[in-house]
Amino acid sequence: MSLKHLLRGILCFTLTLAVTLGLPLSLRAAGGPEELTIDHPKVKEVIAVQERFTKDLMAQPEILGTAVGQDADGTVVLVIYVNNETKNLGEVMRALPTGLGGKRVRPEVTEPFRAFR
Repeated sequence: MSLKHLLRGILCFTLTLAVTLGLPLSLRAAGGPEELTIDHPKVKEVIAVQERFTKDLMAQPEILGTAVGQDADGTVVLVIYVNNETKNLGEVMRALPTGLGGKRVRPEVTEPFRAFR
């Protein structure tokens, strides 16, 4: 199985798991905490960005995958997972955009994912 096929499978599994579990997130809104689910408009907007950009991001060998998450202030963001074993990690991190499709990006350095089936 190729690495690209494996990563694509992991991405599909992650999205399926998020949908199955309802992607429970919380966001601090003006009126207090707001529960975010897969059906929340803010989450749907970032999922659309994820679907639009993940294929091109994954074409870079240093990128392991993407996810929908939150940053420190509770904003729904596109998380880009970067391989911590990359030789040019500093360059990769500096080259990542701070936003895509009008949504914030949060890079996350991590070890390579392993699929267990």
